[in-house]
Amino acid sequence: VELYTHLPVMKNFIAEMKRMDYMMCAVYILDSHFITDSAKFLSGSLMCLSAMIQLELPHINVLSKMDMVQFKGEADQLERFLDME
Repeated sequence: VELYTHLPVMKNFIAEMKRMDYMMCAVYILDSHFITDSAKFLSGSLMCLSAMIQLELPHINVLSKMDMVQFKGEADQLERFLDME
């Protein structure tokens, strides 16, 4: 997180790669435990948005470790968080 929020390191790296005619894409991996609580989900979503704005690249968000999430009977919450309207 610090590499793109506080320092221009990643932005300079991306600019250099683009100058050498490389096509770039950003992948943001968010731990799936962020979707078990709405406050955590909002925080993770804002971090993804911050990365999108700072890096200025096409962006893909990925939820990792989905097999480890314990919903305790609240499977409909997954649909609520993932179905953005």
